[in-house]
Amino acid sequence: MLGYYRLLLGLSQKEFYSKGPFGRFKGFEERGEIPPHLEDQVPALCSSLIQSAQLLVKGLDDLSLSIVHELQLLTLGPQLRGGSNTSIGQEATKEFFAIMKSLVADYTKEITKRTIHIQNDSKRNVLIEFSSDPDVSITEQLRDGPSAGIHRD
Repeated sequence: MLGYYRLLLGLSQKEFYSKGPFGRFKGFEERGEIPPHLEDQVPALCSSLIQSAQLLVKGLDDLSLSIVHELQLLTLGPQLRGGSNTSIGQEATKEFFAIMKSLVADYTKEITKRTIHIQNDSKRNVLIEFSSDPDVSITEQLRDGPSAGIHRD
């Protein structure tokens, strides 16, 4: 139900769970369960959603069954926008991977779908790892194991 009301208010998962205080409730939507340590926070969550919905309803000229049905159609926007944003992020990751690959071509030892292994001028092995958005981690491999890496968002 939380996902339904989130969508009814026109918010994507990313907007709702990463901007503001609602991140701790994501499991409600994903797993359909309320963990015991969050049970006492449910009334405040419901109150917040009710207040937001009240603002939505107050902004309407007329409230009827047909308007409620139209509001339900609004839930499609955030779902489609979220899918579109995912596609954009995946394309950006591919493009950034290609750029990084060309920049380190002379140092490359191995390339996989999400990593580039290089050896730098100091003959140290470096691992460049790619994930979504595009996030990149660069870790220098020391003789005793990996060093503290650099992480860029």
